[in-house]
Amino acid sequence: MPDNSNLDVSMRIQEKFEFYFLSLTFIILGLSIQTSKFGTHAISDGLELLGWIFLFISGMAGLSRMRWAPSLYRVKHEIIKRERYRDEAKRRESNGETDVIQGEKEIPIGDFIGDVSQGVKEVEDQMSKLETKNDLKYWLHVYGFTFGLLFLMGSRGYEPAVRFVSWLVK
Repeated sequence: MPDNSNLDVSMRIQEKFEFYFLSLTFIILGLSIQTSKFGTHAISDGLELLGWIFLFISGMAGLSRMRWAPSLYRVKHEIIKRERYRDEAKRRESNGETDVIQGEKEIPIGDFIGDVSQGVKEVEDQMSKLETKNDLKYWLHVYGFTFGLLFLMGSRGYEPAVRFVSWLVK
């Protein structure tokens, strides 16, 4: 069996990063809410609110990804399990066996292989849908975080930038 230690390390690092990134999203959102000051400039107020909205969307998308991650792994496990059944049946067929016992009845091995192959395809279709949703949530998380930070930076930096430009113009 091949050494999977590098794969295990990379998976642990990825898990830690995902939890850190999700935590960071909510920490920044919470701190920005606690330290906000409204009423100075309408533009900075709007940017602040946009930052909160984007960070909130980012955090909720990240939470949803975490919630659905186990389902992705369960479905992938089911695909692998069914592929093993199919491959074992194909090996037995190539060794000359003509029937398999499924439940309490004997069925032709070709029918069994066809049924299992169809089952694999159905579960792969399900997996594809879950992965598409997961990818969307990932991009919402990443870009929501990025834009949320940019809007907060714009909000917090707007007043100092206006003062600086006024000072330069004098």
